[in-house]
Amino acid sequence: MKIIPFSTLMVSTMGAPTAQSTKVQTVQDIYACFGQGDIPGIMGRLPENAVFESNGNLPWSGRREGLANIGGFFQAIGSNAQVTVFQPSNFRIEGGKVVNDCRFEGVAIHTGKPFGYDLVMSWTFDGAGHPLTFNGDAVEDQLPQAEAAFMKSANLQTVHDNYARFGQGDIPGIIATFADDAVWSHVGDSAIIPFSGTFHGKAGVGRFFGLVAENVQITSFQPSNFRESGHEVMNDIRIAAKVIPTGKTYDTLIHVTWKFNTEGKAASWAATGDVSDVEAAFMN
Repeated sequence: MKIIPFSTLMVSTMGAPTAQSTKVQTVQDIYACFGQGDIPGIMGRLPENAVFESNGNLPWSGRREGLANIGGFFQAIGSNAQVTVFQPSNFRIEGGKVVNDCRFEGVAIHTGKPFGYDLVMSWTFDGAGHPLTFNGDAVEDQLPQAEAAFMKSANLQTVHDNYARFGQGDIPGIIATFADDAVWSHVGDSAIIPFSGTFHGKAGVGRFFGLVAENVQITSFQPSNFRESGHEVMNDIRIAAKVIPTGKTYDTLIHVTWKFNTEGKAASWAATGDVSDVEAAFMN
């Protein structure tokens, strides 16, 4: 994440610290924790009755009261956005509040689309000097573009839903999203990896999953890097597994392309990449 050094501090910190300069420093410390991914460091500075609020219809928008719910604010950012720029600036005191401007940019994890907007952040403090409320007020005319980055197309939603179904063991639910004449292909030597090769139709897709279940115990399954082009959805998957016949393990990255027909059914699924470690794990 790119964090621009704090700039345009409009509260004098010369000499002995004042209540105002201490509050500004607290806010800057919170921002530094955010940039370092130190969410516990932020939470440790907040009272139990703290309130966070932000406008718009982004995954982290809305009002959250109390530390438990505020944790959800940071979880929503972390699970939905890869933040690339966090640029607080122009710190000032307005009506007892610490106020600053901020530039916020990133990439929506589930769509691969970039977003960016400017916002005004304001903080109030309780009598003990703890940050009590936070408000993130994004520039209204910049919100539509940012919100659009997080909106999934019907095809992309199907892909995400299918990965969720796989995690739940709902193979029939996955097969139901495929066309009758679908083609499923997996990279690798089919003489070594039982589920490599090309499978045709819904029955073939079912056969693929059957071979996977018979031959490997998956320990980690992490789809990422989603993007779209026309009727295609692409993503990567990091897979770690134990091969049942040999007891060996592998950890590999494959690149997946889904193609959809005009009816919204998956017409094909293709996995490519270097699976030499998978092949090695299947060899005695």
